[in-house]
Amino acid sequence: MAPPPKYLITRKLVKRFFTNYLPKEPLYSREDSQKLFDCWNLHGFESAKCKEFELLYDHVMKENRKYRQKLKGMNFKSTILQALNRPVYEKEKKGRSRIDPNEPRTIFDGVQ
Repeated sequence: MAPPPKYLITRKLVKRFFTNYLPKEPLYSREDSQKLFDCWNLHGFESAKCKEFELLYDHVMKENRKYRQKLKGMNFKSTILQALNRPVYEKEKKGRSRIDPNEPRTIFDGVQ
């Protein structure tokens, strides 16, 4: 069985970048949210000493939600995937002269 076309591999790599490598939350949020759990381990759930960390945790969660909505609103993934070229195969070309010498060649020409 032949390997898949290069444009499919490219699309798969781009999709994988957006699912695995693009940060889903701001980088500082994990440290701030961990402070609350550390305080709970030391003092217990109902301790008054942990109130400020609970407020900080709520603020961090709100910032995470805003960050995710901002990323979703920018539509990075769909915009980039639409910009990727799809090859035009010889069988899809129409007309008397299928090969235009002035047409720029891409990496997808001749790949099937």
